[in-house]
Amino acid sequence: MKTKSLVSFVAFLLLFGLVLFAAIEKLSLKRSISNRLKNVPPLLLTLTDGGPFVLPERTRLLLIIFDPACDHCQRQAHDVRLNLGRLPQCSVVWISTAPLQDIATFSVEYQLDKISNVHFAGIKTDEMSTAFGSHFIPHLFIYGEDRRLIKEFKGETKMESILGYMNSDRP
Repeated sequence: MKTKSLVSFVAFLLLFGLVLFAAIEKLSLKRSISNRLKNVPPLLLTLTDGGPFVLPERTRLLLIIFDPACDHCQRQAHDVRLNLGRLPQCSVVWISTAPLQDIATFSVEYQLDKISNVHFAGIKTDEMSTAFGSHFIPHLFIYGEDRRLIKEFKGETKMESILGYMNSDRP
């Protein structure tokens, strides 16, 4: 009987150890990605016409991770379009793992395709994971001209909140 109890106890300790190890690894990965996002991560982006896209320099960035089929992303696009005139000098970059044609259709549908400081780009799923880890959609990042993170928003975000950070350097 004692042997059975001892085996059960050892099995419990092993299971507990594995769960603890997995939790520590996940936390470590999350911290690593969080530290990486303090500055604009290196991104391999593709324009909807298939050409490469390089993030503009010396300008504030609003990066929006999105999916064209996402209702929240669609509302975010509508809200951004209505408030573009209130945004300071910046570049708004919409990034998605969706097919380039879907991204292009989204940009036209929300009338953002002809605005000079608004860009739409595709990224491969594995590159998205490397750069941003697991992410919500929409997921917004505001970076200053120095490429340092000012604010991160997870999920659909009111423009008033975005504008408050776009017009300042406060973290």
